[in-house]
Amino acid sequence: MPGKHKKKRKRLVVHVPQAEIEGLLNQLDRRLLTGNVAGADPLFESLWKYRRHLPEVLTQRIIHGQAQVPAYAFELLGNFAGPRTPGFLKRIAESLDVADIVRFGARRRLGWPEEEDQARKRRAFLATLREPDETLVQAADEGTAFWPAGGEILQECLEYLQALPAERQKSVITLAMAQLGDRSVALLQAVVHIDDADCQLLALRELVRLQASSAAGAVERLAKTTTNNEIRAEAEASVRRLRLRLIDHREPEPEPEPLPPVDRVLLSNIDGDGGQAITIVRRSGEDAYALAHFYYNDHWGVKGVFGRDDEPSENFDAMVTRFKEDGIVLFDVELAVARGALNAAMEANASTGHPIPPTFEIWEPLLHDAYLATGGEHAVVPDLEDVSYMGRNDLLRSSDDLLDSELFDSWGFDPEEIQDALAATMRRSRSRTPAGRYRFLVEYLADGETCAAFRRRLRRQAWLLDRSGDATSRDVALAVAAQLGSGQRAELAKMPFLRALVQRSLDYAFDEVPPGNEMTTVSFGLDTIDEIAAWCLTSTELAGERKTAWRRFFGEDDARPVKYEAQMGTKLSRERRFAGWFMFDYVLPSGDKPAELAARRLYVDSERQEALTAVSGARCVYAQVSNLTGRSVFLTLENETFEVRAPVWEGRLRAHQVVLAHLVPVRDGYWLLAPGWIIWPISVGPGLRRSMKTFQIDPIEAERFLQGRTETPEGPEKHRSPQDGTLAEAENDRVGPGEGLCWPAYVRGRVAVLRPEVAGEA
Repeated sequence: MPGKHKKKRKRLVVHVPQAEIEGLLNQLDRRLLTGNVAGADPLFESLWKYRRHLPEVLTQRIIHGQAQVPAYAFELLGNFAGPRTPGFLKRIAESLDVADIVRFGARRRLGWPEEEDQARKRRAFLATLREPDETLVQAADEGTAFWPAGGEILQECLEYLQALPAERQKSVITLAMAQLGDRSVALLQAVVHIDDADCQLLALRELVRLQASSAAGAVERLAKTTTNNEIRAEAEASVRRLRLRLIDHREPEPEPEPLPPVDRVLLSNIDGDGGQAITIVRRSGEDAYALAHFYYNDHWGVKGVFGRDDEPSENFDAMVTRFKEDGIVLFDVELAVARGALNAAMEANASTGHPIPPTFEIWEPLLHDAYLATGGEHAVVPDLEDVSYMGRNDLLRSSDDLLDSELFDSWGFDPEEIQDALAATMRRSRSRTPAGRYRFLVEYLADGETCAAFRRRLRRQAWLLDRSGDATSRDVALAVAAQLGSGQRAELAKMPFLRALVQRSLDYAFDEVPPGNEMTTVSFGLDTIDEIAAWCLTSTELAGERKTAWRRFFGEDDARPVKYEAQMGTKLSRERRFAGWFMFDYVLPSGDKPAELAARRLYVDSERQEALTAVSGARCVYAQVSNLTGRSVFLTLENETFEVRAPVWEGRLRAHQVVLAHLVPVRDGYWLLAPGWIIWPISVGPGLRRSMKTFQIDPIEAERFLQGRTETPEGPEKHRSPQDGTLAEAENDRVGPGEGLCWPAYVRGRVAVLRPEVAGEA
């Protein structure tokens, strides 16, 4: 009411027992530094009653340099802050008044989003440090100051190193060599795999100068996998010098150092891409593990490696559970099997020219029975011989039953290859019966390279079937493998395994075409798009325009170097991206788009009109996946939603990912996917989602990014954090490996023995 004054509400003042908390933390630091672990135990219990206030107090102590054991303060912060930990770590990492090495430690624990511009973000963070290069060396110093070495710290140093330009890489490596002395070996044997010849030569020569016999294995792996002749010759000479040292000087062989005991060695089934994973788990503490995870496939070799030093047991159990939920079958094997499998994988690296990831050398010691093992260790290659199974028709007759096994759930032909095969089948076999077209399709897909790949995978899968005790499936798999090696493609088309594999791939591609409609086109569909694409890419009528467009799309007049990542630079991949842009975006002198001209040339009457209507309405969109339901993928672009039928996206997309794709409208309100789509390497936040039409990306801009000639837009993916309302929940709710957040090792109601790495900052 007018004239009536409202009472002011009293502000609630929360009393923070700062002095008590600071006193307990100071006592804890002193007891840890004097080795009084037993005396530290009750202090931790006393701190728990102040858990609501501890995160802020700990953060301030770290920022203002009051924490005498910063690494342990980080441990406590992670334990007490729970899901709020990233916010506190970010404050520390971004505070310019904090010591460089402490900021480095906070940034490492915060983790990095898995996106393509991570290297740029690492460089940007280093630029905020007062002495960035010295900080990297100091971190490497801490990581190598104890045994076993701090693999996570060295892994982080290596990621920063790879993000730097070549000259600066050399500068940091030289500084590390000068300051670390013999302990630089742990870093240098990983540096030999960095993709820069000058850095590799620098590391090789220093390893020889140090007579680092423990690095001989890493140097030999470089000699086998490098495509640079100069580096290969230097590496081969270095291996000889490193291994001759003991003979020349008649020195006793260094005594191997013990490693943490092996707890488990897990080998996954072979997936549809020929991929397999090995996880080596060693017990590093009473309730913690050191683990190394290796991923490889048969057409690349060793492709990805990461590890953890002290992973809580719950995190490891959660990782195993996620593998099983994703359809990955895990087998317990011996360490010798892991060695044999990775040896075979590195042969693929050597034959394909793909380098071994530098991080491989950081975690490779966990493969051995003891550190500095000099060879002679037993190794078992997990595959079986198939020659004796040739001609086993009794086994081949039931070979389609293999696909009922969970080990084969992800097997099939590549969805894009299926689309290519269908287009070829439609063009070349219109007069054939459906059965004839089916045989043509099997023969088209089962070329020599594909058969060889399936044969390798079947022999490896047979080893796992034998391991599981399924002798019948093992024999069938080996009989199929032997038949695939015969080279008789006409006979292969009759094999039940291949026919079932093709049928499964078709089911994924078309959600089971209704009976009577096999291989036919009733209206505009995916096969029509493929026919139009084929005409646009091969027609002599467009040869001149196509050449001009190709030059423009790939920027052949641009002097900047091109470096495609992964499979984005293959001929087939580049041709598909060009096809999508050329068909629907390039304008011919007549004013038509190539797809419109193709529709006029290929079809007549109602088919022509339907094709023209569809291709003229095609759109290139940069949109977010909002939902995946049944046969449809729903893309959202602000106030627009596109329901896309895209069998090729089956199993490849998840909600909130962003795609760049050409979409073609068809009847009933659906859109079909055209060639050349890209799953963009970031997710976008709500702010960007509301204005995505402002940030539409041109396909040529996207190609420059894929070529490494530009950078990706901002948009880090958000990650879920755990909750910890009680001490018990704090022990049980963790962020697991691979979820994008590197959480500190948690204190488990007691104080572990203080190790040197806990006293450090990195």
